[in-house]
Amino acid sequence: MSYYARETTVSPERTQGEIVEVLKRYQAKDYMTGWVQGKALVAFKLKELGIRYLCPMPDPQHRAFTHSSKGVRTQQQAVKAWEQAVKQRWRALLLIIKAKLEAIAAGISSVEEEFLANVVTQRGTTIGQELLPQLPEIRKGGGVQLLPALPAPKVEA
Repeated sequence: MSYYARETTVSPERTQGEIVEVLKRYQAKDYMTGWVQGKALVAFKLKELGIRYLCPMPDPQHRAFTHSSKGVRTQQQAVKAWEQAVKQRWRALLLIIKAKLEAIAAGISSVEEEFLANVVTQRGTTIGQELLPQLPEIRKGGGVQLLPALPAPKVEA
């Protein structure tokens, strides 16, 4: 497990509330938090950009939760260990969003620089989802393939 907030007692629901308060403080619009297919979801608009985080949550059946250095955990111990990891992930998500928003407010960087990978495209994917698979080719000097334009809507006369 990560070091940050690894012993937190703050529930995921309370952390979600804190995320919403941070987003409000920094004038984000249309915000939401929740769960989607086993992932933590935080979505909001900032400077007319749609931004989305889908943070993978740990698998409760992973050996890190079912076993300890002392052997197999009981079901109750495994659930408790998994719940702690979920709490930690939500706290880390709050931390990164808060840090990015403060960096923007302090003039250290821009919305676009801080959230580029998480900007939602017209396709519903994020820029990161579109470009990260190209990274090996980019590193080899192959360049970036810009996102193809969406087809123009058909206009019937």
